[in-house]
Amino acid sequence: EKKDSSAKKAKVEYKILHKEPTNIKEYYYNIPDQNIKNIYEAYLNKSIVKSNQILDQSNLEGEVRRITDLMREHGYYKFNNNNEEIYFTADTLTSRKNVPLTLDIHKDSLDTPYKKTTIGHIEVEVRESNSDVLAKDSLRGIVFNKYNDDYKTNALWRPVILRPGEVYNQHNLDQTKKNLAAMNNFSISSNIDLKKGSDSILDVKYILTPLPKYEFRVSNDVTYSQILNFGVSPAVDLTTRNLFGGAENLITS
Repeated sequence: EKKDSSAKKAKVEYKILHKEPTNIKEYYYNIPDQNIKNIYEAYLNKSIVKSNQILDQSNLEGEVRRITDLMREHGYYKFNNNNEEIYFTADTLTSRKNVPLTLDIHKDSLDTPYKKTTIGHIEVEVRESNSDVLAKDSLRGIVFNKYNDDYKTNALWRPVILRPGEVYNQHNLDQTKKNLAAMNNFSISSNIDLKKGSDSILDVKYILTPLPKYEFRVSNDVTYSQILNFGVSPAVDLTTRNLFGGAENLITS
């Protein structure tokens, strides 16, 4: 006798019992490098992990990101770059519900001291292709290599907030790239790496490829009122880039 398997139904019930979460009884930190320890302690009030709170994996991960960003803002390039220099240990010998938690920061098993990184060579390169012949210029310690004189050196220098010899700060690198992008004149790439033969000098290079001189953009303007029906009218914007050599843009509709 054949049975229609589609007629068979099963009912499954799951019972979930919520147990008490694990709490952080006490919070300690072990940071052998005194300079790293001083920075950590200066911003201890910003810590995401604290005593007498639930031991939450997301909080631990957030604290690792916070410490990593903090150290990179204070000159430590590639700090925790392999995600193995910061870790937490919970002591569950006496209790699994109220545990002491310890934060550890170690560069390696030998506790090699961390080195601050300084900015070395800064270069801004303007080119349309790799085959372009570039002319060299410089302003206040920053080198500019350009395939022509369409862009004034001073206009390219203003967005760059980095300076040779200053202590590395990741924020300054990110902000410089944002400033260059805000000019709306280039597509941007960067080459940032330690100087050959050095573990504490960072060379920075921004490569700017000019966008088209003219750009048309078509959009729709929507109007609406409570009295009249809404309307849609097409709009055409024309962007003219680098009018006077200082990366000025003119937008006309």
